[in-house]
Amino acid sequence: MSKSKSRKHGPSPSSPGTSPKRGGLLTFAILLIIVSNVILAIAIHSLKGTLSPDAPIVLIGLTWLSAVVSVVGGVLMWFWKKWGLYLYIVATIAITVLAFVIFATAGAAMWGMIMGGLLPMILVLYIVKPYTNQFQ
Repeated sequence: MSKSKSRKHGPSPSSPGTSPKRGGLLTFAILLIIVSNVILAIAIHSLKGTLSPDAPIVLIGLTWLSAVVSVVGGVLMWFWKKWGLYLYIVATIAITVLAFVIFATAGAAMWGMIMGGLLPMILVLYIVKPYTNQFQ
């Protein structure tokens, strides 16, 4: 007797009542989102007076709030909530734009902020793409 196995590429949608399987790379990406943005929020809060003396405190506050929203998005992605992914995307774009505005006079450092914000988001979206059918 031979058993026939059908193999599908990528994860399959989970049935109701079962928890979706999260791969190691997706787990790493979500944990990285949460940890890096917690560190970013702490750094912004503790360095708010020294980041850019000319920047309005409102912009620095919005950057901090965006980092917190990104953490919330990462936590929601951990629990397979699709709108957590959307929160993460919006917050990362906001952080990148705000960093661009705050550090506009920094020249080359500005590119580091953009690449440090947008490139990781693109990589996370690439990692998450095969799992999007499992998000609720």
